[in-house]
Amino acid sequence: MMALSGAMVGIATAIFVLRNVEEDGSILMMFIFALAIAMISLYIHLILHEAGHLIFGLLSGYDFVSFRIGRLILVREAGRYKLKRYSLAGTGGQCLMSPPDYNNGNYPYVLYNLGGIIVSMILVMLFGILYLVFRPTGYFGFFFISMMLVGVAIAMNNGIPMQTNMVTNDGHNALNLSKDKDALKTFWATLKINAKQMECVHLADIDPEWFTLSENANLKNTMVSPLLGVRENLLMEQGDFDGAKVLIDKLLSDECCLNGITGSLVKLDGLYIDLLKRGAEADMTVLDARPMKSFVKAMKNYPSVLRTTYAAAKIRGDSAEAERIKERFRKVAENYPYKAEIETERLLMARFDA
Repeated sequence: MMALSGAMVGIATAIFVLRNVEEDGSILMMFIFALAIAMISLYIHLILHEAGHLIFGLLSGYDFVSFRIGRLILVREAGRYKLKRYSLAGTGGQCLMSPPDYNNGNYPYVLYNLGGIIVSMILVMLFGILYLVFRPTGYFGFFFISMMLVGVAIAMNNGIPMQTNMVTNDGHNALNLSKDKDALKTFWATLKINAKQMECVHLADIDPEWFTLSENANLKNTMVSPLLGVRENLLMEQGDFDGAKVLIDKLLSDECCLNGITGSLVKLDGLYIDLLKRGAEADMTVLDARPMKSFVKAMKNYPSVLRTTYAAAKIRGDSAEAERIKERFRKVAENYPYKAEIETERLLMARFDA
């Protein structure tokens, strides 16, 4: 979403500057002001797009869990709203909610998934009408045009079903859920599990039924297989590394299809187990692959990524790097919204401190 919208911002800014530079004269200042206006339009749309998920989620009976823009995430903790820090590669924002009862798959999901697109298109039409009525010019007119162009980009990038290297978009999710009952179960369960984790509940204390899939579940579906990834996280938390390794091998086989984020996290969990069992004989080449290097850099504040890179540094005997990672983990933990996850990752890191 951010890539296409950012491109639209750049194009709109360039066109505005080229058309008006002769009247103004100062191309640099004009470019700076126009770019600032375009970026404001982008962030307004980003906030209101996620607000669309929130509004239509509430109308569908969902409960608020978290609202994130960039690295800032608003959560409700002990009855009070608090700002924490959390980021996820490939996403500019995210509104996560807790769905109503599963009811054998008969729960509302369409409006929650498409709410952001609906709000984006409403904004496009609103600013289009206002532009036609008032015919604003100069920077004010450019703001209206930016709101329309960025809105169209966001609506298209989220509405046309697609899967990027990292995540699937809203349109893809809604379409997928309409076709696969196991996808409905996974979507519902992962949202419910996320809500429990936000309440500092460990995976081991969550209803085991939420982690189960039907025997004939289509694991090639990127909205079904992630539930196996959550189950693998449960086994890691419980210290059942043999069981976790079995699931990791299954997740990384041709039997399953994962999005980029889940696939990379699963590979890092596999490396952690290998480091734990074989020490210096473990195969650490996964960290040297260019895609993984990019992923680790993009997710440098993600606890399980820090845990595995810490373990690798300890095994390599790079104490300076290990201490640097440990200090970063400490800072991340201070404002991380999922406290139970931090507790688990801290224990997994401690296995390499002996």
